[in-house]
Amino acid sequence: MKARAGDRERELINSGSTVLNGGLDRGKCKNLASTIAREVQILLDPSESDENAAIADIFVGSRGPSKRSLEVEHERAIVHLRLDNDVGMVDVAHPAKLWPELELLVQQTVRQVRTEMPNFCEKHHHTRTNLYVNQNVTETRSWHFDSWRPTHKVFVYLTDVRDSGDGPYRYILGSQRKHLNRMLRMIQNRRLGLDLRDAPDPDYSMESEILGPAGTIFISNQAGYHRGTPQTPGRHRLALVLRYEVR
Repeated sequence: MKARAGDRERELINSGSTVLNGGLDRGKCKNLASTIAREVQILLDPSESDENAAIADIFVGSRGPSKRSLEVEHERAIVHLRLDNDVGMVDVAHPAKLWPELELLVQQTVRQVRTEMPNFCEKHHHTRTNLYVNQNVTETRSWHFDSWRPTHKVFVYLTDVRDSGDGPYRYILGSQRKHLNRMLRMIQNRRLGLDLRDAPDPDYSMESEILGPAGTIFISNQAGYHRGTPQTPGRHRLALVLRYEVR
């Protein structure tokens, strides 16, 4: 039995993460993902650098794009190949600038969120879209939270995520509500010289792994501990990511 819309909103408040009842067309998502996966490799091909620089801003390694270029409407897509955390992951900001077909998927996702999460949408709105391309990403950042601010991300799997080898998203349920725990962890991390937002040993009894076919939509409160799963070599996962901020 599918949960009612109100149940989804309560689950998000209590657990920090929830999977929506409705999703996008699986076949359309997979077909577009195949095209994107091929074209991302061309974008990152050094021999094509001059031509690629004409259609996108490309960054490799720790030197990423400026925060402002991510937040505001940018005239071109921004492609960032990560080499520090999530080694090999490609993060594309403003991806519809490269693949206009994604704009329809974004619109469909926003409508689905509005349908199933009306109270949530009264307080939050969609501010930015990214595309995460994980291909053979065998090293990922450990458990962490993104921000103290009430920021949420809506994820749409564009590929089937069948098991841990595909690199599913993971979340520590309820961790977004444990403010004191996060504060104490930050103090300890400062003493140890670790990233203040990391949590190497969270409460694994509350760990949730989100699997699903292409088109699956889920929401995550980024104040909770989360991570991407290291992939089995040869696997890939593409996800559209919509950022929601408080109005």
